[in-house]
Parts: sequence; structure tokens; C-alpha cells
Amino acid sequence: MANTKHYIWSAVDKFGTQIISFVSNILIARILSPDDYGLVAMLAIFTTMVMSLSDAGFNDGLIRKSDCDKKDFGTIASYNLAVALFMFAVMNIVAPYIAIFFGRNELTNIARVLAIGFVLKAITLTGFVQLVKQLKFKQLSQINIICSLLSFVVVYTLAIIGFGYWALALQPVVIAIFNIILLLIIGKWKPYFCFYKKRFKEMFAYSSNLLLSYIINRIGENIYSVIIGKSFSSSSLGFYNQAHKMQTVPSEAIRSIIMTASYPIIANEKNPNKRYDLYLSVFSKFTFIVSAMVFLLMAVSDFAFYALLGEKWIPAAPLFSIFILITLTFPQKVVNANIIKIQGDSALYRNLSLLDTVLRIIALLVTMTYSLEMIVVGQVVAAFISAYTYTACCGKRIGFSTKKQYRIWYSIVWKPLLAFIVSEVFLSQYVDSSNNLICVVFYTAILILLYIITKDVFFKLFLSYITKLICVKK
Repeated sequence: MANTKHYIWSAVDKFGTQIISFVSNILIARILSPDDYGLVAMLAIFTTMVMSLSDAGFNDGLIRKSDCDKKDFGTIASYNLAVALFMFAVMNIVAPYIAIFFGRNELTNIARVLAIGFVLKAITLTGFVQLVKQLKFKQLSQINIICSLLSFVVVYTLAIIGFGYWALALQPVVIAIFNIILLLIIGKWKPYFCFYKKRFKEMFAYSSNLLLSYIINRIGENIYSVIIGKSFSSSSLGFYNQAHKMQTVPSEAIRSIIMTASYPIIANEKNPNKRYDLYLSVFSKFTFIVSAMVFLLMAVSDFAFYALLGEKWIPAAPLFSIFILITLTFPQKVVNANIIKIQGDSALYRNLSLLDTVLRIIALLVTMTYSLEMIVVGQVVAAFISAYTYTACCGKRIGFSTKKQYRIWYSIVWKPLLAFIVSEVFLSQYVDSSNNLICVVFYTAILILLYIITKDVFFKLFLSYITKLICVKK
């Protein structure tokens, strides 16, 4: 029962904060301009790098260590704060040079304000780890949700009264301040700082292995903002950033659900044959859900961006339509990542993650001299290559070969793809392009028809499941 409560509160935390973040982004984006978003996004790589150095895997190390005590927490808290203060000083020194690099004088002060957030956030890192160690998921959920709501109110107010990009620049600082307050009140957190060299060395042996992968992953995630911000306009970066953000919401929600739900079920199954059947089932159902969602979102992207964010954000819609194709690679990546985790091969998992980052960087180098759309296309290509490496390295371990995975994948994906193509071609000829809601109905109708004609087994299972839910409710 206790474990169930932990899962419930973890789900409330994750999806509650995601919903708040999604809604707040929509409301704030309707007020601020793409240039405002692009300006702040130019500094994303610096902020994430600092946080990677502050964490350096030590927080994971604290969670992993079964016998950690106050001295361990105090030592890592001191390390986090020391790194943050050092980077605060560095950022204040290099801020003018960052502004010169991007050709935007505003970045000097923005960078220095963001540096304050480094220090404030570093203070709270071990506080959140303590809550996790103590299994206080209820308090953790309350802190995160309340903090998300309060910070949204502050940032939204700043945006309304005309602070412009400062509303976004101050957001990390505001969040960090509320985190400190809520940790003290709800989490009963008592900050403690000390430094024991021996304790630090013990945890460093484990955590240092994670630091390199953290840094490389952060570079891979944020190098695009640097290149786009330098090579294109801040508005272009704003469109790119918003398209990526909107793509992440449905994609990560589905990935997290599948990962959370499938991993413990598969891991608890000791029979290799039954485990294989579970992999096959998860892979097929996941592909069905993902592919249907991806092409539906592509069909309504223009309307969605217009309705949710306003006319000024419509140039981001084509970027979103390309970005969302990355989600099609999730079945391969998630299922095969589960294989790695269950078999305990952390080295392979790390290497594949690093390869993923390298592929993204190579794609950027190849496409950076072309258009913004080509840069996003490069990311999609890199994602598909990365997915192939996952299947090639992992699937063969349980007999779920690359060939078999892709045969199943193709047999499911072609139907939503065809439904999308038919609906786009037909509606572009006979329906006003601004009326994309009709496309939803048309796309869905064609998709259902295709599944009925082909007698798709997964579609039948899906309908059976929905019918059971309705019957239970009645």
C-alpha cells in the first residue's frame, strides 16, 4: 500500500507540474514575443552546464548510498554551493563576452541575473534528495506543484505589466526562491553545510562516472540554441525553442508512462519466453499509440499553434511538424533501454546515450549552414539512426532482432501515415486550410477504416479495452 502511494504521488508530481508548465507556457507565450524567448534561450547551454557541474552525479550517489548520513548530505551541499558560487563569479566576468558573441547587449545583464539562480538552486539540491531518500513523495509533489503555480503567477504578472524578456530571465530565480521557502515549510528541511574529504572521495568514485555523460548530454541538448542564436535571429531561435517545447510535452508524457508502466512488469517476469512476449506486446502497443498521435498532431499543427499561442507563433508550426517525427523512434529506444536496464549493462546504456549526443552534434554541423527546417530535419535523421543502434545492440540479446522490430514497426506506422497523407491531400483541395479541426475528424475516420480493413489485432485489442472501461463505468 505504501509503495502504491509513492507511485501515485510521483505521478501527481510529474503530470501535475507538466500540465502547469504546459498551460503557463501557452499563456505567457501569448504575451511575449519570439524574440524574448530566443534571447533567453541563447543562454540555456550555460545554465544547464552549471547545473550539471553542481550535481555531477553526487545527488544520484546520495540516493544510491544506503548508509548516507548528515555528514554526506552536508558535504555534497557544500560542494554544490561552492561550484555554484564559482560559476556565479565566472558568469559575471564572461557575461559581456557572451553578449558580444551573440551581438545582443541585453545578454550581459540577463546572464548575471541567471547566475543568481545558480546559487539559489544549488542550495536546494540536497534538500530534494533528502525527501526522496525519506520517501516523502507527498511533500515532494506538494512542493513542486505549489512552486510551479506560484512561479507562474509571478512570471505571468511580470509579462503582463511589460517586463518582456525579463519575465523569462527571472523565472529560474523565482522558482529557486519558492523552492527554498517551500522546502523549509513543507519539507521541514534544515540546511546543513560541512565538508568531509573522505566522504567526498567515496562518492566521487561513483559520481565521476556520470559527470562526463551528464556534460556531453547537456551540450548535445543545448548546442542547437547556441548555433541558431548565432547564425540566425533571436526570433528564429524563439520559434525553434517553442516548437521543441511543444513537441516535448506529448512525447515525454507518453515515454514516461510507458517506461514507468512497462519496466517493473517486465523486470519482475523471470521466464525468458514470457518476458519476450511482454517486450513484443509493449513494443507493438506503444508503436500503435505513438504513430497515431504523431500524425494527428502533424495534421493539426497550424491550427493548434494559432489557437493556443496566437498568430505570431505560426512560423513555429512547420518546425513542430518535423520535430514530432522524433517521437516515432521512442518504441525502439524505450523497449531496448528496458532490456539494457534489466540486464544491468550500465556501460552500454551510457555509451548509447553518448552516441545519441554525438549523432545530434554531427547532424547540427552538417545542417547548420542551411535553413532552420533543415536543422530540425537533421535532428530527426539523427534520432532514427540512434534508434537503429539501440535495436542492433540490444534486441539481439533476447531474440527480438532489429529486422523483427522494424517489421512490426512498419506494419503499424504505415496506416497512420497513409491516413495523414490522404487527409492532407483531400482537405487541401476542398477545405479552408485554417479549419484544421475538420482534419481531425477526417484523419481519425480514415485511420479507423484502415484498421478495420486490415483487421489489425492491436486495434481490436484497443477497442476491446475501451469497451471494458465503458462497461465498468456503467
